[in-house]
Amino acid sequence: MFSIGDYIVYGSSGVCRITQISEFSFIDNQKSTYYVLSNVFSPNASTIYAPVNDGKIKMRKILSKNEVIDIIKSIPEMKEHYIDDDKLRKEDHRSIIRDGRPELLAALLKSLHHKKDERIKEGKKLPMSDEADMMTAQKVLYEEFALALEMRPEEVEGFIVANIN
Repeated sequence: MFSIGDYIVYGSSGVCRITQISEFSFIDNQKSTYYVLSNVFSPNASTIYAPVNDGKIKMRKILSKNEVIDIIKSIPEMKEHYIDDDKLRKEDHRSIIRDGRPELLAALLKSLHHKKDERIKEGKKLPMSDEADMMTAQKVLYEEFALALEMRPEEVEGFIVANIN
């Protein structure tokens, strides 16, 4: 159970703050308890109402600064994988994003950045679905890292590069 004021990662919505825990009746006039979430880095985003007892969308507390640093330090050893079959690759990416584990998101981003560099050298672009998956994974991971490291999300990539080289 989370508390009001907790910072959490909520699915692909990114970092949110629990502003309220209340009962609402959205479906069939049955009251259920919901976390009321506001997106930390997109304050104009819609308010999210997440059922307290719903295990469908992954919701977890953000990492500590030390946990973030440990993940960043492990990036060079992370195994890259890129599935050639478009449909299987898309399913794999969606599964990783839905799961939301930061070490898996970091490995996905490492693989996608490497593939993007390869494609650029060949005079090609990364497939649009891969670009979209990269943007989603970056949003979720960089927002979490930014909050833990007390920086802005747009500073995270430079911080990662500086700390793995």
